[in-house]
Amino acid sequence: MMLQTAVQVQGALSATFLDLATRFSQFLLSEVNVLVGTTLTPFRAPREQRQTALENSVWTLCETHERLLRGISGVPALSVLIFLHELDRRRGPREPRTGVTYDRYWTE
Repeated sequence: MMLQTAVQVQGALSATFLDLATRFSQFLLSEVNVLVGTTLTPFRAPREQRQTALENSVWTLCETHERLLRGISGVPALSVLIFLHELDRRRGPREPRTGVTYDRYWTE
C-alpha cells in the first residue's frame, strides 16, 4: 500500500514537472518574441518618429516584464493544483465512506 502510494506520488511529481516545464517554455518563447519585436521596432521607424517609437517600446518592455513576474509568482499555486490533479487521476475514484456522518459540523 505504501509503495503504491509512493509510486503514485512520484508519478504525479514527474508529471507536474513536465507540465510546468512545457508551460514555462511556451510562456518564455512568447515573451522573447515580444521582446525581440519590441526592441527592433524603434529601428524600423522613420527618423522623426524614432523618439515616440522608443518610448512605446520601453513601455511595452515594462508591461512584458510585469507579465513575466506575474507568471513566475503564479507558479507555486499552479504547481500545487497540477500535482493534486495528477495524484487524483492516478489514484482513481474512491469508494464513499459508509457510516461516517458530518452532522455534528453542520448543527448550530
